[in-house]
Amino acid sequence: MFLQSKLHLLFACCHCLQTDHDAQGQHNVELVKMQEESSILKEQARRATEEQIQAQQCQTEKERAEIEQETIRVKAMA
Repeated sequence: MFLQSKLHLLFACCHCLQTDHDAQGQHNVELVKMQEESSILKEQARRATEEQIQAQQCQTEKERAEIEQETIRVKAMA
């Protein structure tokens, strides 16, 4: 009887350990998913920032060209 109760306790402990292991595995899966989502969001933000910088550079270049054309026009009239 004593041995049987020890074995029962041992099996119960093993079951608890397996349950904890399964829960930790699920937690790890969730962490990986969150990290992947975070990486995607960071990449999207980086691309949006890059596009904004390029748009600003194009606008600056356009304005510079317009000023240069106006300068040439004014010099030609002088």
